Amino acid sequence: MVFVHGFFSNSAACWSNKEATTSWPTLVAGDGRFGKISIFLGGYFTDANSEEYGVRECASQLFRAIDRTDEEGTPPPISYKYIIFVCHSLGGIVTRYLLENNREVFHDKKIGLALIASPSWGSDYADKYSFISSLYKNKIAHELRPGSDLLTDLDGRFKDFLELKHADFLGREAIEHHGLLQIKWLPRFKLLSKIPGFAPIVLRQSADRYFSKSRIIPQTNHSSIVKPDSLFHESHTFLVDFHSDFRKKFGIAPSIISKNSSDSTLLTRGILFDIYSDESEPYYLVRKVDRNLSSNFDVASFWLHGPSGCGKTSIIKRLMSNRRARIIEACFSHCTEKDARSQFITELFETLYIRQHGISCIPTASFQGLIQILLDEVNKEESNFVIYIDEVPSGGSANGIENALVSLIEDILLHIKSRTNGNFFRILVSSLSCPSLTSVRHPEKFGGYFYLIGCDAWSEQEIRDLANLIVPLLPVEFDELPISILNGDTISPRSLKNFLKLKLSQPDWPESKLIETSRSAG
Repeated sequence: MVFVHGFFSNSAACWSNKEATTSWPTLVAGDGRFGKISIFLGGYFTDANSEEYGVRECASQLFRAIDRTDEEGTPPPISYKYIIFVCHSLGGIVTRYLLENNREVFHDKKIGLALIASPSWGSDYADKYSFISSLYKNKIAHELRPGSDLLTDLDGRFKDFLELKHADFLGREAIEHHGLLQIKWLPRFKLLSKIPGFAPIVLRQSADRYFSKSRIIPQTNHSSIVKPDSLFHESHTFLVDFHSDFRKKFGIAPSIISKNSSDSTLLTRGILFDIYSDESEPYYLVRKVDRNLSSNFDVASFWLHGPSGCGKTSIIKRLMSNRRARIIEACFSHCTEKDARSQFITELFETLYIRQHGISCIPTASFQGLIQILLDEVNKEESNFVIYIDEVPSGGSANGIENALVSLIEDILLHIKSRTNGNFFRILVSSLSCPSLTSVRHPEKFGGYFYLIGCDAWSEQEIRDLANLIVPLLPVEFDELPISILNGDTISPRSLKNFLKLKLSQPDWPESKLIETSRSAG
């Protein structure tokens, strides 16, 4: 599967959903319905100053990329018998040009082409802003004007290509729903559609030109249509259905991911994971708290608090994984309220020192020594360096262990920020209870770069959404999950997954025993 980005974009930004901290290729790679599929991110040069670098040059660059063995000796995409191109916007035009111009290369291939908001007959926006393309002498922008010489010529040649390749080709088109600007509850008046931003960038008559079963993707614009946030997003299910049709057309046996209940990865890092890892991403339900933390992480450190089972550890581990942070994990569960600050300093100092120098000859811990070793880590490289403190015990008094930790965090952040810009350093904490900030000496300043964020228990709807995500991927059939597993005060992802794990390992147990055992284990 070759992903080909659009105009003024690239192979990373085009498909990435920053709010959900995932990308479309990542979702495809982890979705068992695609089987063991190889993914290639196809790119080409596109920029406001690209000048005479037009569609033909982009197609040549893309062809060279899919025809080139990589540095590790991996065979190029062109060597595969079955190839699906997933193309956004201009990427669809570039790929159609590539296929038609190299038809002899593809004569023995089975080709799939998913055009996503692709202006096959051009875009009115290219016409409206033609003065900009003239100013920058941008050849591609000129070629994207409706009915341009290039599009007219390519349209005829590509239809000939489809006629010749009919038996070995399958195509689908997805259409954006509305413009980049949208006012909720305001009807889409005809006059409003003429205002730049409110009309779709690629109109239906341009995006729905070649194939049957085209689909409007609801609540998407030209950008969001290729940035699904989950396996349930309409764009993703469009691709799932297209891949299934492609497989059926060419008689490809499905190579679904391993679902053997004896496979430990299914239980530990896969569909029924306990703690998040990279392999768990396709089976992770993104919640409001995930989006909240992702935006806050850009500006501040934070303390995440909430009841047991609400997923605090997995939330933070996923955020760190997606941000590719360098992370040091510290556990303070053994620390006591008596002289808590010194215990915290010693734990952090020794953990960091061993990371840098090994376990021999660890010097006596001190606050200044901790600050220096932190500065050494922060200044190593321009990537996020994070200290994650889990399992903070509650001291239970006004001057308890949580207050001591808050005070220490304030001192650490103040010292680091005064000696570096602090942009790449964060302290993240998780605990059951919300700490008090009474020990903070500079509350206004501290409140600007350290947040307290609550993590609520899972709602019944969220549990149902999680069940809808993971149950269809399991090697066991359910007519319907027990109501008591989806409803009630004690529901959590843990209890749901415990039930499903037991169902896999003990298929002969009655439902009542499965429910009782899963609750006690949760």
